[in-house]
Amino acid sequence: MKKAASISILVFALAVRTVAQQPVHRTMTTAQVFGFHGPIHTQKRSIQMLEKDPRSEPKLLVFTPAREWEAFSSTGEIVEEGDFNSDGQFVNRVTRTYDQDGETAETIAGDKKTRYRTKKATSEDGSAQTETYIDDVLRARITEVSDARTNSREVVASNENGEIVSRTLSREGKLVHDLQMWGRGGKLMIHTLRRLDEQGRTIQSDHFDESGKLVFNNVVQ
Repeated sequence: MKKAASISILVFALAVRTVAQQPVHRTMTTAQVFGFHGPIHTQKRSIQMLEKDPRSEPKLLVFTPAREWEAFSSTGEIVEEGDFNSDGQFVNRVTRTYDQDGETAETIAGDKKTRYRTKKATSEDGSAQTETYIDDVLRARITEVSDARTNSREVVASNENGEIVSRTLSREGKLVHDLQMWGRGGKLMIHTLRRLDEQGRTIQSDHFDESGKLVFNNVVQ
């Protein structure tokens, strides 16, 4: 039961991440996202005490990477990451490889080794499909269908048994953004309606329950 629950959480998290990702005009490498420019190969995190910012409103922003060690490929993608113990030895080491179909990550935690594989493909009807494998066993499948005419997108996530665990429908007009998400059994989990002005700024946000009743309203003055 515990394992099944973990898989369901994984599938739901993948679906949410897919929905949250917005289309970008320019693809950035992982190294560039971290603020690195140029042929960066590796980085190692160290901690030191900084001088106190004398300004009344400190403006110094220090970015802390998620891992203590990260190695990058020549194209700027992470190929290895991990943390160190007090003896300077690797713990929770992750290696990554990339190909035209997706990404493979192998994690090593002590004596345990786990292999994760993300495979992406596009069907003839234009829908995009992402499959996640753990130790070469299919655990999740996410199918995304977009309609440029209505500026809408549907994302359906299923587990290893083909059961739909979440379905998301979003429509983004110039002045209205509508987002709905259903979970297992078609149970509505999220329904939000966001209204924008001509400059694209949010002026009103509404949340609805399963019956369509307004349960939260926020108007930006």
